[in-house]
Amino acid sequence: LKSVTISATRVRKYATFADSSQRTVLGYPLSVYLDDGTVLTIPYDPTGRSTDADGEEIIWEFPRAIDPAQVEGIAIGAWYIPIHEDNTAGPGYWLETTP
Repeated sequence: LKSVTISATRVRKYATFADSSQRTVLGYPLSVYLDDGTVLTIPYDPTGRSTDADGEEIIWEFPRAIDPAQVEGIAIGAWYIPIHEDNTAGPGYWLETTP
């Protein structure tokens, strides 16, 4: 995972390929965890995916605008990435229960 950008209307993820001969997308949904306890789950949409020689970009569009400052973390499938108050990401981990 190279970058995650969270805006009021979407999340953009860019990741490089570990093996450029194995270009696969797993089609996981995105869950966005807000500080008020709300969880938005956005299904994967293949029209939001693009690739280049090094990796892939996936964009998940929100059903409604959010305040990016309220995001405590995101999960791509069951891989959770906490988001700190300074907008940096903490180490990711597999979810056994929701945060």
